[in-house]
Amino acid sequence: MASIYPSEEKLFSDNGLKILNPLKAVIRKENNGDYRLDIKDDLEFLEYYQSGNILRVTTPWGKQCFRIKNTAIENRKINVTAPHIYFDSENYIIKDSYVVEKNANAALDHLNSATYIATPFTTISDLQTVNNYRCVRKSLAEAVNDVIERWGGNLSS
Repeated sequence: MASIYPSEEKLFSDNGLKILNPLKAVIRKENNGDYRLDIKDDLEFLEYYQSGNILRVTTPWGKQCFRIKNTAIENRKINVTAPHIYFDSENYIIKDSYVVEKNANAALDHLNSATYIATPFTTISDLQTVNNYRCVRKSLAEAVNDVIERWGGNLSS
């Protein structure tokens, strides 16, 4: 079961535009890497599987949102690829910011608030290691990956 929302949705407290019951839904998750939803469904629901729309599904880690990127039609079925909504962080750019003597939680908060356009994201970490990091012209996603490399840890849902 998947709830479908328009691309600009920020609150996911209702069932969205429609509840869909795809023929097949597979979540693919790699540690600190790819995290996406692949769906196969009947052609009659094509109007809902538009690029940019958001799917909210139950995963082993709770309800998660995925943004539709690719839709293809094959053998009268819709095939959809939807990366986790976290990957929207690739669209938020940090011009120039310097994290000085901060633990991972403070570093992530600092970088999340340093984007040129405010993000809808919240960040949290329990790592207490203190480090420094200079970030110039990178997306928030790239900066988070750099924090993981320097401070350690893993992305989690």
